[in-house]
Amino acid sequence: MGMSTVCYLRQFEESQVDALLEEPRKVLIYLFGKVEEPPKHFYDKMLGKQSPVREDIDALFHEPLIEIDISMAWHGIHYLLTGSDWEGEKPLCYLVRGGIDIGDIDVGYGTARVLKKENVRNFAEALADVEIERLKERYDPKAMADLDIYPGIWNGDAVIGDPLEYLLKNFEKLRAFVKVASEEGKCILIYLC
Repeated sequence: MGMSTVCYLRQFEESQVDALLEEPRKVLIYLFGKVEEPPKHFYDKMLGKQSPVREDIDALFHEPLIEIDISMAWHGIHYLLTGSDWEGEKPLCYLVRGGIDIGDIDVGYGTARVLKKENVRNFAEALADVEIERLKERYDPKAMADLDIYPGIWNGDAVIGDPLEYLLKNFEKLRAFVKVASEEGKCILIYLC
């Protein structure tokens, strides 16, 4: 299958959202621990030197990480929730659309997006109302293949087992995560990497 595009969701506080929106570059530090920035001096540039950004953001992001990944199931879950490849009604489209982009910083496959507390609450309520039978009814391998729904495993050539079971397992994981985030008044950062 080659390189995989995995969807991650991370809970965090509203104050952390504000800090990332003020300085979007910090999202790379927050997600990956460090970021390289171009050299500031002409001579360093000529010599090929890079200036690593050394910022202490521990004071802001000191809590233990609460993060899940829904593996490569993100696009298939989006399709089951919305019946669409990239569109859909809010809040059920939040895996691929909606929320606030953290600047224009590419974190792997596009920008990270944040769902503020109100978005998280709306998403949790909508996911709670989703009936598994409805998702099963919407599952259409041919339509998903025609729409090029990632990761393209819908015709049974999957290494992951039954594609529908894979999607439903990851949907339940998503639903539980968003429910807890909503109950605890957290925001959620969504990113593909």
